[in-house]
Amino acid sequence: MSQYRITPEDLTCAHELFAEWELEFETLYYQRKVNRIHFVHPCVHLANHLALEATRVGAPICSSQWTMERTIGNLGQEIRQPSDPFSNLAQQGIQCCQVNAFKALFPHLDPPENICPRGSEDLGNGFGDIRISRATSTKISMMGTALSSKWTDSSIPWTESQKSLDDVRMACHVKIHLNGRQRFAEVQYFVKLAVEVDNTPPLANQPPCEHWRFANLTVVLLFSESHLELLELSHGTLMTCTSLGQPSLHLIDVKDILSVVGMVPHSLTLPSGVVENRFFIVEKSGLEIACSGPEADDGNDDNGAEDSDGGGGDADD
Repeated sequence: MSQYRITPEDLTCAHELFAEWELEFETLYYQRKVNRIHFVHPCVHLANHLALEATRVGAPICSSQWTMERTIGNLGQEIRQPSDPFSNLAQQGIQCCQVNAFKALFPHLDPPENICPRGSEDLGNGFGDIRISRATSTKISMMGTALSSKWTDSSIPWTESQKSLDDVRMACHVKIHLNGRQRFAEVQYFVKLAVEVDNTPPLANQPPCEHWRFANLTVVLLFSESHLELLELSHGTLMTCTSLGQPSLHLIDVKDILSVVGMVPHSLTLPSGVVENRFFIVEKSGLEIACSGPEADDGNDDNGAEDSDGGGGDADD
């Protein structure tokens, strides 16, 4: 219910689960007695209406109270005349709607800004390689020049880190598309490899550069599939995995990365009674279309002249 796009199947499933939860909660805590109803918060009953209201007014994340309050606050900041504030506020709202409609009808009048930092390479579809930079100079020999190419980050088309650089948390756990399925993995480094355009040998008069291209790839370590029994017991909310280590090393295309996720270590007792150290997945609500465009950073690297292997770095969280 926290996503921007919700399918009818998900709404039906959510409504059934909310109805079951409300009935069990009321039966357990006040036995559904009228003389005890004042002990129950209104949100317990309100949860049962979320799925039904979503079919009428849209996803709750788009019509919630904090979204409306943020919009009113933004419009209030644009008021410059102290007299007749409510009329001015209404006029600011009308003007905002007119500007948004105009931009939607004529998008070429509001072209996107060039958000790629200096020295980066645009890979298309919001992806990009971000160059590395260091606070101190490093003397490199002529032979070492060819070995010193390194990318600090691979920029993805979501701005999960729209905050000051002091608060940025670097993460390397991602959700990827692999063999037609969604998997979770840990990024090791990013690399550009020269690959043949096709399997046919180059023609005699064909320049070598036309027979080869650079592929933007990333090396990842896979996590296991989610524990199915725990996933079912939690109604699809608890996805817990284990790291598969070096044997699961894979080389994938950068554009197969779907989003950045959090893999939080925890220890739990499985339904079989075995205590095991695992990772549970944390995904940002509404992430699928919540943000568009990479967040530029300065790419500083304070580790000196290490790892000159043609790849490296993490994805931004």
